[in-house]
Amino acid sequence: MLALGPFSCLHFLLSLLLLCSPLVLSLQNDEGIGGLPVNHDYIDVRRRVDRMTKENSTHLTTFFTTDDLNISFSCEIEQFRLTEYSEEFTASCFISYASKAPRLLAYTVDRPVSLLLPPQNVTTLPMTLGAIVDFSITLKPEQLGLAYVLIYASPLNSTADYEPLLVSGFRILILRKSGIVDRIFRIGLIILLFVVSFLMGCELDIDILRKHLRKPIGPVIGFSCQFILMPAIALALAKLCPISPEFGFGLFVIGSAPGGGASNVWTRLLGGDLNLSITMTLISSLAALGMIPLLLFTLGNLLNPLSVGRLPYGMITVQILYIFLPIAGSLLLRRIRPSLADKLRLGVRPTALIFLLYVVIFGSVAYLPIYRLMARYPLLLVAGATLPYVGFLLGFIFARLLCRPWPVVTAIAIETGVQNSGVAILILINAMPQPEGDMGAIMPIIVALMTPLPLLCAFLVHSLVSLVKRKKEKMSPTELDDSDAI
Repeated sequence: MLALGPFSCLHFLLSLLLLCSPLVLSLQNDEGIGGLPVNHDYIDVRRRVDRMTKENSTHLTTFFTTDDLNISFSCEIEQFRLTEYSEEFTASCFISYASKAPRLLAYTVDRPVSLLLPPQNVTTLPMTLGAIVDFSITLKPEQLGLAYVLIYASPLNSTADYEPLLVSGFRILILRKSGIVDRIFRIGLIILLFVVSFLMGCELDIDILRKHLRKPIGPVIGFSCQFILMPAIALALAKLCPISPEFGFGLFVIGSAPGGGASNVWTRLLGGDLNLSITMTLISSLAALGMIPLLLFTLGNLLNPLSVGRLPYGMITVQILYIFLPIAGSLLLRRIRPSLADKLRLGVRPTALIFLLYVVIFGSVAYLPIYRLMARYPLLLVAGATLPYVGFLLGFIFARLLCRPWPVVTAIAIETGVQNSGVAILILINAMPQPEGDMGAIMPIIVALMTPLPLLCAFLVHSLVSLVKRKKEKMSPTELDDSDAI
């Protein structure tokens, strides 16, 4: 029952994608429907630019040298931090060069959806043994994202078959507008995540926790699915789907996140082992303090649009503490004041619902530029839906292969597929450099939106089957024989 839902919903998404993809492709001739530029060499070109760039706190300088050309560009870094859809801006730099022949400089941008350049984008440099000249370039920021201005040089009278040399480039950040609404959303998200985590800990009975830890077959299966299976699925999807590295990294972050509190609600609704579900959620939330940084450090560099050394592991750990500390506190409360913990546990379901509505509704207002990415890149919907759906299916299969009873199978399948989107969003928007973090944050949002669909289908089937069983139990033996004869 639970295994059929993911495929039906995924089939619908794929069908929708096939219908709309020709239109999208016609509108986006410079990138695919997953945000990946058509020119697949762009990553290598960006790395070449990064290697020739030196930065300090205020300025960047690029260097390029050959036998007949020595050229460097010096610019203020702050000029290349722009706000999306703002007015045109002219950035000013200095060129220091020596050339044995006159040169033609032509500049272009590798991601026009995020940054536009003027039609006339060439300048000439006369032959000289050494000179310093001004250089200016007009930039028009568009969509949230990251773009590189690439500067090529060629002899002034070169032939058409001459391949220009990449002599410089600038990394341009197109950032989301932030203000008071943004700060309110972040604070509210932290508070709600703290409250949900605290109430989730209040649900757990310490004696039941000890019972599962003595025979930890279910928790071990759940832990393995959560921190081995799900990150592996996310990594495979990010590498196989033609999506931008920023989106792929966001998908990996949500795939590495612990189980969400909503898994306990769905486990209860679908007749699963609630105590096991709560135990697995608790264990994965506590283990996240070490597992998420470990996964990002060991596997994150395969997807990270930054260098792995730039990942802010300290800030990532701080975000994880928002679920670790309240759960630890609720376990302490459960031990010293169990009656109070029993009263507080009643707030888990309404608080989890409020949390989801908060992320979807208020988040769409505070982070509208991020939600726009969902409409522009429909492949993100398929990738984001596939992660939890495959998680449900494989968690179900592994639990059945190990001959677990049906309530345990249900709990493990749900716990595997339901991720804590809140902690993933916090890691991406609070801990990661921008705009990469904001772009990646669309993936946990999509996962949060898509996860309930197969669970809702399973709940409707489960309710229908339960209703039929109850009706049969109420029927008299004679009525039952008559219905069987028919």
